[in-house]
Amino acid sequence: MLDLEPTDWNSKMLEQRNTQLANQEKQKNEEDKKQIKGTMPSHELAAYVGTFNHPAYGKAEIALDYDKLALKFHGLHMPLNHYHYDVFQTDDPDLGKNKIQFHFDIDGNVSSLSTALEPAVDDIIFEKVPDTIALAVEKLEAFLGEYEISGMQIKVWKKGENTLMMTVPGQPDYTLSAEKENHFFIEGLKGYKVSFEWVDDKVKAIILDQPNGVFTAQRVN
Repeated sequence: MLDLEPTDWNSKMLEQRNTQLANQEKQKNEEDKKQIKGTMPSHELAAYVGTFNHPAYGKAEIALDYDKLALKFHGLHMPLNHYHYDVFQTDDPDLGKNKIQFHFDIDGNVSSLSTALEPAVDDIIFEKVPDTIALAVEKLEAFLGEYEISGMQIKVWKKGENTLMMTVPGQPDYTLSAEKENHFFIEGLKGYKVSFEWVDDKVKAIILDQPNGVFTAQRVN
């Protein structure tokens, strides 16, 4: 009716598809050039397993499926292939390839992971949620008491049946969560840990491991 030339939509869509495939192949080749071949993860795969959290994006879980890591994120379950060093990569038919890098604390433990979730935003960092263990009430009671360092007294006490607390003068009460039998992390304070020194089956000191140093307070009662 308008005397226009007909559009060959099949050819047009095929051309767009071929361009898309060519761009994907180009991107793959560029990624392959960045990959450092022949490297290994710095830890056993089990060391990467855990729950990681971001205040806006929620929780990401790293699981071990037989001999391979997998990412569980908002209902998605994606196997992870080793890329190089401590970097792994998803290979999902819908979401494509996305790299995940693991980071470590000064003791060599996995402390966080980072990944690109949005193209115009820096990599998003998910902090590892510390693993906790439950200790018997009798074990917790062995830590209770007052400890002194440079004239300052630190009190370790129990809230309820199984919650260990620590009071430092002029500061709020802190909750201590056990990650090992004798080692605790302070909830809400990243990089702050507490352990106890035993002598002849009795707790003699509390060791405060924090970003600015390691300090020992001796038990006074």
